[in-house]
Amino acid sequence: GGHDAAAATRALRRSARRISGSLHTFRAALDPLWADQLRAELAWLSGTLAREHAYANRLARLVEALHQLSGPTLP
Repeated sequence: GGHDAAAATRALRRSARRISGSLHTFRAALDPLWADQLRAELAWLSGTLAREHAYANRLARLVEALHQLSGPTLP
């Protein structure tokens, strides 16, 4: 359901941030250009996932508002 998708999105964002932090920490031991490029991609992914979460919340609020505007359902 929606709860599982939100939890998966949060887990992906958390993983992307942790990997990015590890790349930053061990940058000297890695190819710096590669590490910087991968960190940029991970930042993009985290931002995209954050927007997806915000859009899902906005959609839920809009659908709820539409239900309230439509009034009670008829039998």
